[in-house]
Amino acid sequence: MVEQKGNCNLAVKLSLLCLLLSWINTPLAAETTVVINKSYSESDPRYQYVYELLQKVLDVSESKYGRARLKQSSVLMSRDRVFASLLNGEELDIMAEALKPQWDRELLMVPVPIRKGVQGYRIFLIHKDHTDVMDGVTSL
Repeated sequence: MVEQKGNCNLAVKLSLLCLLLSWINTPLAAETTVVINKSYSESDPRYQYVYELLQKVLDVSESKYGRARLKQSSVLMSRDRVFASLLNGEELDIMAEALKPQWDRELLMVPVPIRKGVQGYRIFLIHKDHTDVMDGVTSL
């Protein structure tokens, strides 16, 4: 009975040694890739602010959570496909976008207004020669 206990201790020690050796060979600061939805085209600037902001968040949190870089998906997806991808944990890791009610119910939402509500503002521009005409407008 004592020999079995000794063999058991030896097996546990060998297992721990193997675990330790495998941990030593694993890089401590492995880089993680976070995939976000792709822009509609290379010249589409709408998501540039979001990409840069999210990369900044990843950079600032590197000391606590490790190195991560943001990468755009290789596939252009419709909103329905984006939802399915996020729901199934395939292709995308995150999306910064206005949500639909179903998305709010079925996905993990982080309610941070990264555009500070600017998306809700509408700015009307007129030509400077038409200011007199527009000054006279007082109703819809």
